[in-house]
Amino acid sequence: MKKAFTMIELIFVIVIIGILAVIALPKLTATRTDAKVSTIIANLKHVSIDTASYYSARGESEWIKAKVKAVTDVALFKDTNCNQQANDTTFVGNSLYICDDDKDVIKFDANNTHLIIDKGSSSSLIAKNVYKSKVFKSLNTNRGLRLGGINVKK
Repeated sequence: MKKAFTMIELIFVIVIIGILAVIALPKLTATRTDAKVSTIIANLKHVSIDTASYYSARGESEWIKAKVKAVTDVALFKDTNCNQQANDTTFVGNSLYICDDDKDVIKFDANNTHLIIDKGSSSSLIAKNVYKSKVFKSLNTNRGLRLGGINVKK
């Protein structure tokens, strides 16, 4: 006599696996979104710290000429579609972007003494969560982030 599973038992197993998948997939998607938000916020903090450190260490005259690759290792882009990385672009006088999934999430503008941080054009769930974060709110001011002391000259 052969021992085997009946068709009813197999159907029950498939239904149970399906129910578990329906429960697990939204949790995995939420975890993925949280990870992307955390990465963008970490990159935002790194860019702000890197630019302030570079400015303080080298002074305003060097900052004005500084290329992105000399200031930070964070991937910044020249355009809102995130097609061109901005390694050889000067930081001052250009709009630079942190991107996610081919959409800009955070926009950086810099002048001689300030780094201005603003929202990008993306309206994705990830972008909305980034804009709600305390870090973004603290750095996104009308005045911008002052990069050093008064008239740092080296």
